Amino acid sequence: LKSRYRLTIDSRPLNNLKLQRDSSHKYFYVPTEPTPQDGCAKGNEEHVYKQYQRGATVLLRDIPGSHLGFWSKVDLEDAYGTLRVPDQLSRLFGTVSTCPNTGRQCVWSLRTLAQGWRWAPLIFQVAMTTIIEEDINPALAAAGLKATVIHVQDDVLISSSDIETGHKAWVI
Repeated sequence: LKSRYRLTIDSRPLNNLKLQRDSSHKYFYVPTEPTPQDGCAKGNEEHVYKQYQRGATVLLRDIPGSHLGFWSKVDLEDAYGTLRVPDQLSRLFGTVSTCPNTGRQCVWSLRTLAQGWRWAPLIFQVAMTTIIEEDINPALAAAGLKATVIHVQDDVLISSSDIETGHKAWVI
């Protein structure tokens, strides 16, 4: 069952909320309704949250030429599901189900990044880039390996000088 289906919630209502600040400068979400002043019900405009994807030129220019002999790729399975979110953010992602045996309603809150939420691709991109740039690539350099790790969404790419170095980098 797990290999065929992924539990997701309908994020459309959440995606239609607009982030506002109250008089004490605390943030909260409000439903967006078209008003005569703005005539728009979208809340945050698409250009603000649209996923930023680095192109091939940008990705490749930061890899030293001595690391370009061998490539390997790791495709992360259920990538968003591996990224836990803080309790404050988790409260936004909930759903209700009904137990078929008892008829009792159960409230569920996601503890990982929600598929379909407008900000999920950006948060995932930042998380992956941070892990790679602050942890993985420095560890490769400290080990003296001629290897660099980059990522494209949930595909982790390892560039190395040769196959043996690539295998060592993969372990790190």
